[in-house]
Amino acid sequence: MAGNRALAYAFISLIVHGRGVRFVPLGATAAALAAELRARHRLTLTDALQVAVAIDAQCDLFVTNDLQLQRLVEIPVLVLEQVLPALP
Repeated sequence: MAGNRALAYAFISLIVHGRGVRFVPLGATAAALAAELRARHRLTLTDALQVAVAIDAQCDLFVTNDLQLQRLVEIPVLVLEQVLPALP
């Protein structure tokens, strides 16, 4: 359990303080785009919201571990599993 806790804190630190990370609010434009993306691509609500906020914030790409999101055409999608070596 101690190792998992350390890994969790490292992950939180990366998400919150990582280079190039910024937090943006979910506004009406992104919410409307999320609804469109959800309907068009049959995304889950959480995926649609995350992608919509990234598009609305004019991000260069969307980073994920979800292979299904590669089908999106609205924003380039980088799947970490495909660019990083497998971890033990």
